[in-house]
Amino acid sequence: MLRSETETRVGGHVRRRAAGRIAIACAIALGWLPGGILRADDPLVVLNNASRAAYRHAKEAALARSGPVILVEGDVLVLRRGSERAEVRFLPEIYHPLKAFAHIPLAVDVLLRQVGDGDASGAPGRLDDRLLDELRRYRR
Repeated sequence: MLRSETETRVGGHVRRRAAGRIAIACAIALGWLPGGILRADDPLVVLNNASRAAYRHAKEAALARSGPVILVEGDVLVLRRGSERAEVRFLPEIYHPLKAFAHIPLAVDVLLRQVGDGDASGAPGRLDDRLLDELRRYRR
């Protein structure tokens, strides 16, 4: 049986949402998100810590063997040469405030996308009370 494009899109959306919920439930059960608690001596925590330590040691060894390497760590450029490390902040101070302002139209667009394109007759979508309240909260 062939599915229409709409059925395929909706079915895929439902499967993705279900998979996301399952992943969140597993993460909570394993203690990766609030709601689940893993002790420091839990085998999964011990294994994770050992894996991270192995990665850290391998990274340090690779950096020690290589020539000069430039790394980007957030706002900082790092020059590594053997065991030497030099850092310099490369983003200007104004970057983060400008980025915050740039997020404003993105947030408004995301909020207004909930209105939709309207109905089949071409009538525009409508803002409901919940969305109006959300927009008012955002404006504050």
